[in-house]
Amino acid sequence: MEQIEIIFCIVDISELNTAYYIPNYINAGSDFRCMGGNFPNKSISGCINQVNGILLSVAKNKVQTILSQFCLTVFMLVIITVLSYAKAETIRSLTSMPMQVCNAAHVASEDRVNLTHCQPIHFYDIDPQGKELWIQVALSLEPEFLQNNQPLGLYLSAKTASRVYFNGVLVGENGKPAATARDEIAGKMDSVFYLPTSLFQATDNQLSIHMSSHHGYLSLKHPLHFIGLAPYGAANRFFQQYSQFSLMLLGMFILSVIYYLALCVNPQLRKNAFIFLLMSLFAGCQLLAEISRKLTLYSYPDQDLRLLAISGFSLGFGLCLLIFICRKFASQQALHWVYSGILLTLIALFMVPGFDAKTAVATLVPVLVCIILLGLRLKQQYESRIAGYLVVFILFLLTIVATFSYFHELPFYCLVAGLLSYLFVQQAREYSREQQNNQREQLLRTKLEYKIAQSQQQTSPSTLSISNAGAIERISTADILYCQAAGDYVELHCANRRMILFTGSLKILEEQLPATFIRVHRSYLVNLDQVKSLKNDAGKGKLILQNGGDVPVSRRMLPSVRESLTQDSQ
Repeated sequence: MEQIEIIFCIVDISELNTAYYIPNYINAGSDFRCMGGNFPNKSISGCINQVNGILLSVAKNKVQTILSQFCLTVFMLVIITVLSYAKAETIRSLTSMPMQVCNAAHVASEDRVNLTHCQPIHFYDIDPQGKELWIQVALSLEPEFLQNNQPLGLYLSAKTASRVYFNGVLVGENGKPAATARDEIAGKMDSVFYLPTSLFQATDNQLSIHMSSHHGYLSLKHPLHFIGLAPYGAANRFFQQYSQFSLMLLGMFILSVIYYLALCVNPQLRKNAFIFLLMSLFAGCQLLAEISRKLTLYSYPDQDLRLLAISGFSLGFGLCLLIFICRKFASQQALHWVYSGILLTLIALFMVPGFDAKTAVATLVPVLVCIILLGLRLKQQYESRIAGYLVVFILFLLTIVATFSYFHELPFYCLVAGLLSYLFVQQAREYSREQQNNQREQLLRTKLEYKIAQSQQQTSPSTLSISNAGAIERISTADILYCQAAGDYVELHCANRRMILFTGSLKILEEQLPATFIRVHRSYLVNLDQVKSLKNDAGKGKLILQNGGDVPVSRRMLPSVRESLTQDSQ
């Protein structure tokens, strides 16, 4: 049994030079492209090792190691997914074969084999937009094609309506090509035509394609993407072979949107959560637009809308990233940085030709502006936090540059997920530190208030007015040992072993007592000045008072009581 390996092919998908995996037999001496490099006579394991080495070589600290391992895991899952769907089938691309383009006005309606007034042309240079053309290819087929028992199909991915003839016999139509938009019926972006084996000859086969493209919203530089022979199947099956994993990644983005939407309910987290929500939403929508070609067959005019959507969502993600970093590190100059970044991005989008480049630039320029801002901040004052952001953004920028030709492929979305994860973790850490600082400040304020109340109690103790037998009695709060709830009353236990009833709830009494009194149980308030020690027996606390009495402490309040006693001792 022959070994099945994977070749990493780059196919010019209009302006989106989309990369996709195609299973094929690799012959001895052949070269294949693995992640931007040529590796002669290497199998898929060599490709994996190469990716592993590249990723691990850039892991210089803990943050980068985590990011690298995440990306490596993603690449491995992609490889596994492709291998699981790989089948032993022969695919022959016709894109590099010599072709002839002919003016439809000079083609006789009855002659589909011997076309006249033709000129040689490369497949990717054929442009039927606003025209009606004929394409002719002369090909000889290898024995495995003629001996293969599987039905064969001609796969054509192009922004055209087309009609295909093989050796002069009509084999199928995709829409209806015509000289004018009024007469043309737009075809699908991706199509497959069944080729009966009875039409094949060992040599001198003539493939003639009648095509036109009068519909659409954009004029693409390369409206023809792929043509080839393979066993008959779905018209779009060679695009996004990793779509199963892409759907998993899309689910992650959807969950992120839901999660950040829930965080927006919290006023303290709303500002940053909303930015993260938009970034996850733009990245998810861009991924959905990208894999839509695998999920459904659409008319070729919709390809223009798909390209606009991919570039637009990429721009939205880049600008949200820019706004997040500027608000975080530019303080008073945040608006100036945002306006400058938006202006530079728009200028670059107008100057760069092709939607592939526009999609990359829409994210690349905002990331570059973020790097400049972070670099200036780091130059003013070194902080490890800023340095971490700077390193991650530089790695992200270098990845964009290194994968420019297939930027919006799966590695990009994996890196986006990794970048969002890193930003979220950093944001969570900063929020945690902020909460800890707030707690420390609150603790200091509580400690100060307690010391002030304690000093006042020692110099001029406060008094509590108690209604007793129709008379008002004033007692010193310094003499109260503890207070115990008793139904609709509260028992005040005093130092002279006297017990006084307070009419009201424990909560009302707590508001009238000074800060030296703390709640140690849902039914007890204790005067810290009267506490001698705290005993802990199997998680159950007990306060020993100056007069020898004791008061129970609930498990839930034991830590706070211990902290209060520590403050009192200080």
